[in-house]
Amino acid sequence: MGLRGIFRDELPEIFGDFEDDEAPAEDAVYTPVGGDPVNCKVFLEIGSSEMPLGLSAQIVGSEVTIEALLSNNENIGIGTELPQRGAMFEIEGTVYTVNRVLNTDGLTATMSVT
Repeated sequence: MGLRGIFRDELPEIFGDFEDDEAPAEDAVYTPVGGDPVNCKVFLEIGSSEMPLGLSAQIVGSEVTIEALLSNNENIGIGTELPQRGAMFEIEGTVYTVNRVLNTDGLTATMSVT
């Protein structure tokens, strides 16, 4: 088994398939465009985006991203399809709408959300 296989096997545990329910990821409800909601686990990151100006950087706004597991693991993954613009994640009563997928390796997807 190569590294990709190892990551595929271990990612569900990283996202929250813990027997003691001490998951590092956030509980969320994912609703794909035109689909039914599914319970999942995600990593929510709220930070700032920067625009480089020469050797320094200037903060131009805040950026919110969500990383989700592309898997059919029940209550952890969001399925195997990449989220489309307009898909929604609800986390602790706040709804985040997908603007675009920033990065994917086929195992997880990181999305810009508002």
